[in-house]
Amino acid sequence: MESSWSNIEERFLEHYEEGEELEGSDRDFLERIQFLENGEISSIGEHYLDSKFIFENGDHKDVLRQEVLNLQEIRELCQSFYGQKTERDKVERFLKSKTDVTNDREVGRILNLLNSLDVVSYSKKTGDVQFTEAEQVEEENQDSYRVTNRTPYSNIKRLRRAIRACEGDLMWIAKHFPKKGFEPLSDEVTGDGFTSVRILCGPDNVTHKMRSDFERFEQEMSNRGVEAELRVMTDGEHLGNLHDRWILSDGASWNVPPVNSLYRNQEAELHKATEEVSFEDWWDEAKDIISEWNDIQKYI
Repeated sequence: MESSWSNIEERFLEHYEEGEELEGSDRDFLERIQFLENGEISSIGEHYLDSKFIFENGDHKDVLRQEVLNLQEIRELCQSFYGQKTERDKVERFLKSKTDVTNDREVGRILNLLNSLDVVSYSKKTGDVQFTEAEQVEEENQDSYRVTNRTPYSNIKRLRRAIRACEGDLMWIAKHFPKKGFEPLSDEVTGDGFTSVRILCGPDNVTHKMRSDFERFEQEMSNRGVEAELRVMTDGEHLGNLHDRWILSDGASWNVPPVNSLYRNQEAELHKATEEVSFEDWWDEAKDIISEWNDIQKYI
């Protein structure tokens, strides 16, 4: 934000009433929050202006809050400090290191805007910033979720929300999948939205205890009408080519951090995946943890 929201809003109103041209950073920001589409006022932008300057019904604040929280850098900021009290310097450091924000004044404008929308409580005098636990920050069906060391409970909640967005045949690929990965699947996978769960992993975390836990997991999934399978990749070439971790489905698909890293609250991000993944090829070459256990034991 190269201008304060009050100045952007003033020029936006002039554009609405008098056709004054919007240019540069004002236009860019208004398009980013979907108040403009190709230079024209959108239905969202018109709703905001009408609500504030004609009907005065208070809806404008909710409209602006929703669109601002949809901005990736704001969403990441709020998720990283969810419900926390911190200092402006730390917010500034976060924004400069992880977003396109480059100067102190822009940080101040962002905090002032978030303060006006009740997303933070910000004191210019002390520099204290208290982030709220507003549900808008943690909506369902987001494109990405932050994992931070400040949000140990919310990190697991975000993984569950990512799984909840999936449907049909769910496929989880993780070279070092641990048995605790069954827990969020057990919480979120039901027969209403899923037909199967297929887990593909390497041999490093595979143990007799994991096999035993999977048998229980498989039985419970079966009781829900969901088929569950776990296969272990033993081909060295395939394992060497496998680095990222994915949760794929007929609905949403995700790049996900390692399960152990997520439970340790290490900084990471879950975000929707767009790349093609050779799941079926890897799956066909892998060994079933139940029926091919004797073969798998050679690699663990």
